[in-house]
Amino acid sequence: MRTWSARGGAILYNPLPGALHHYTDALRDTLPASLSPSIIEAPFEFSSHSLGKRIARGLGAVRKLLATSVKRNPVIITWTTFGFLDLAFWRLSSRFGERFIVIHDPIPLGSQFGHGRIAIRLGAWGAAGKRTHPVAHTALAAEELTKLGFREVHILPHPVKLRRSSPRPLQAARTILVAGQFKGARDLALLQSIAEIAPPAWRLKIVGRGWPEVAGWEVDARFLTEEELDEEMLNASAILIPYRFYFQSGIATRAYELGRPVVANRHEFISGLYGSAWAGLVDAPAGRAWVEAAEQVFDSRIEDLSEKMNQLSTSLWTAALSSAMSHTDGKKW
Repeated sequence: MRTWSARGGAILYNPLPGALHHYTDALRDTLPASLSPSIIEAPFEFSSHSLGKRIARGLGAVRKLLATSVKRNPVIITWTTFGFLDLAFWRLSSRFGERFIVIHDPIPLGSQFGHGRIAIRLGAWGAAGKRTHPVAHTALAAEELTKLGFREVHILPHPVKLRRSSPRPLQAARTILVAGQFKGARDLALLQSIAEIAPPAWRLKIVGRGWPEVAGWEVDARFLTEEELDEEMLNASAILIPYRFYFQSGIATRAYELGRPVVANRHEFISGLYGSAWAGLVDAPAGRAWVEAAEQVFDSRIEDLSEKMNQLSTSLWTAALSSAMSHTDGKKW
């Protein structure tokens, strides 16, 4: 297995410096010091601009990246700014070194540019390059990419950065929290059914940009800073992940990092964090099952699997980077 000097260190390129700052920071800590990982962030949020401005400013940000990167630098791109079209672009620039492109949502949870039929074909072509490597965080996401024509996909762990503080005093009132930006995959019917049967003493709260009013829930639909989001989660008795469909959950990762219990449909990503026997895993779609699961995980001690998880994550990411860098025969591994 190859190791690198500082000159050949890994570069993490983050096109969403606001939304993915914590993710990228955690990923840097996941990589071993031998890769001397550094972060380059775009000077603005791509998602907050029109397509034309995103393209123009995106090219400027990429020029900065390529100017910083020396030959053979592996680069991990933490978000596909233009959907599957990114893979075609990164294949064209891969003569500068290996490119690992993290694809969070192969099937976007909302309408997104770069996920049409032509974009998928171009993305599959890009992924076929010997130095372009698509990355998924779950087997479910990798399977979807395979269906779309991606021949080889790396399944590498979502980074986790433990930030647990001393336990807070138990509160008589229970706060059930739903956190994160609203998307179409959020199950509003489930939330309404939970509100109908939850004990009256429970405080049902939703925080995150774009949420509509939900009967029986207190909704704070503004954008929360990282600090505000952490505070809301730390004060919650349980955190719900009421998604009809998802590949991984940044909110669930944050909850685990902070030592907070979650309630979610049984899903490989949640099981990977909390264990397959976690009482907050729900096997029935009815609101009653979610209420009962929340009652079971109140005041639960979150098993600290972080050291084992971090060791595994570091090992898998290092192996993927090392294997890609060590192949010089022109064949993709």
